[in-house]
Amino acid sequence: MGIIAILLSVAALVAAWLYTVTKLSTMHAALRHLLGLLVGLVALFVAIVIFFFIGVLAPQKVTAEGVEMKIEVLAVQQAKEDRYKPS
Repeated sequence: MGIIAILLSVAALVAAWLYTVTKLSTMHAALRHLLGLLVGLVALFVAIVIFFFIGVLAPQKVTAEGVEMKIEVLAVQQAKEDRYKPS
């Protein structure tokens, strides 16, 4: 479901960009596309926020065990780096 939400968010960016570019056809091309990009980015942000609020996208839950495991992995990596450092 998360992949579909991301694809819909990107589709919102493209749709907003295309809509803006076609509606501002009397403006200079570079300015028209720049404004289209800005409007598209706002549409992307709004779509992602909506998906967060309705629960389709959610931040990953971090447990204490997961944090401890990451700390242990980092400690092992640091020990390996220290062992191979030239003195």
